[in-house]
Amino acid sequence: MTESVRLACLAVGIAPDLAQAAALAHARMSTPKETERVQEMLRAIRATFDFSHPPGARMTASEVCAAIGIATPTRTQQADAGRALIIATQRRPMKTNGRQVYVLPKAT
Repeated sequence: MTESVRLACLAVGIAPDLAQAAALAHARMSTPKETERVQEMLRAIRATFDFSHPPGARMTASEVCAAIGIATPTRTQQADAGRALIIATQRRPMKTNGRQVYVLPKAT
């Protein structure tokens, strides 16, 4: 991360390591179609979860897919949800009990 990006992150109140996690999630999207899928997933997540409230739940990407209305998510949908969650929460998932979980506010 360049010094100018680090300073810009600090200026808007985002920790540089969290911004780097979001940038890594964006960088992993190699095709425009993949970027579009992640953006659609991000819109659905933001419509379901109110990020203005404090975090209150730990959920896996497949549990988030179920919460936004995808009954049986495919592996691709789970991966897209994971990338969208890194962007939405601005942090990487935690590993607990052998699962990658994201800390989210309660669903609305």
